Amino acid sequence: EATRALKLIAEEIDANVKLAKEAVANAFSKVKDSTASKAPFETDMACVTATPSGKWMLRIYYQGGYRCFGTHCTRERAILARRVVRGALEATRALKLTAEETEANVELAKDAVA
Repeated sequence: EATRALKLIAEEIDANVKLAKEAVANAFSKVKDSTASKAPFETDMACVTATPSGKWMLRIYYQGGYRCFGTHCTRERAILARRVVRGALEATRALKLTAEETEANVELAKDAVA
């Protein structure tokens, strides 16, 4: 029963990752450059920080700890990546997962924004 439940969760995560990849591809095509309107992104900035190299790092709190989801060349791309990652992880946010399950979900989410 537990294996079946985990398999269903994994399938749901895969479906979310696929949808998230499609959404980010569509969103990236709409972002013209780093001077595009900032207003829609302001609420997503909490997890996006500038690095000394000039890139933007994405960190999200998930399953009891902060996880890094890479650095991105523009703030807008990091914010779009945040939306993709949050969507990919949403299905398991309220569940109590093992460390292995958590890491597997984080890796799937990282793949979604790679």
